[in-house]
Amino acid sequence: MVSNRLTKVAPSIKTLPLVQLFLLGAPIHDSNIHAAIESKINSLSLMCSRLSLLNAHQSLFLPKNAISIPRLSYLLRCSPCWQNIYDLQMYDEIMKSALEEITNSKFNENSWSQATLPIYMGGMGFRSAVKLSLPAYLASVNSTASLISLVILGIDISYLTSYERAKHS
Repeated sequence: MVSNRLTKVAPSIKTLPLVQLFLLGAPIHDSNIHAAIESKINSLSLMCSRLSLLNAHQSLFLPKNAISIPRLSYLLRCSPCWQNIYDLQMYDEIMKSALEEITNSKFNENSWSQATLPIYMGGMGFRSAVKLSLPAYLASVNSTASLISLVILGIDISYLTSYERAKHS
């Protein structure tokens, strides 16, 4: 097989099973998406727990502009995270809890929906990972379709099964 030939040519190369492969932090195989999002959830929890050490303005500014979606956007664009809605809901719930602590108020479903609206629409400008995951993935796949077809000659972008599932979601 290919791995046997590779081992003969380059014996010091470490081969990993498909479920352990990550490229720049994004999982190569769909089975790793849960682990990647869980890692982001743990990181978000740690950062949100430290927000109480800052003043209110900084605590409100950092999650929106540096901590929440900006730290997750690469993963949302590179992997079909929209298939793991439960994990993304947990991510959003941690962000919601942090904002409730910062603003000293409770967000019901309507107020949380308004908080995730852009500022110009009367919201707080926070983005929902659940709502952003599918559009981010589709935009990334569509924007790289021509490059993919150049690298892999003759491939049609609809060949990607996760892309087809995403289009019909």
